[in-house]
Order: sequence, then structure tokens, then C-alpha cells
Amino acid sequence: MPLSLSWSPDGSNIALGARPDENQSALGILLLRLADKELKSLTAPEWREIQSTVWLKDGSGIMAVAASTVTQESRQIWFVAHPGEKHDALPTI
Repeated sequence: MPLSLSWSPDGSNIALGARPDENQSALGILLLRLADKELKSLTAPEWREIQSTVWLKDGSGIMAVAASTVTQESRQIWFVAHPGEKHDALPTI
């Protein structure tokens, strides 16, 4: 069950913050391509919480509010490139 979802600007994809499979505790961002209903992982499962996902207006990536499994920090804003697995936490202020 997705914890967060957002439609791509062109309406061809939906980004989902969810568990890639039921046996994993960590969350990742999955991409559902609507034309053929293909579901694939956009990122590795590395967050303990994903609060929201929002596509950039030009479709080049997704912004996510998420908490990493690696640190005990609270949620951060992450940029996830599309297509690809490049993602980075934005610096905290």
C-alpha cells in the first residue's frame, strides 16, 4: 500500500512512496508507468518514512519528504532524478 503518491506532469507516471515488497521494512520510491502498468523501483528502499512525493514541473525529478534508515535524523527533503537512481538530501538550514 503506497504511503504517498503523485502524478507526473505529463500524466504518464505515478510516483509511489512504498515498500518494494511486503517483506521489507524500508521504503523506496516506485514508479508506475500507466501505458503498460509497469511498476519499477526508482530508488533503493532506504527510508523509514516517506511523508510526501511531488514531481518537479518539468518532470525531471521528484521531491520527497522522507526520513532515512541510515540516520536518526528527522525527515529531510530529498531530490530524486527521473529517470535514474540519483538522489540526494537537500542541506538543512
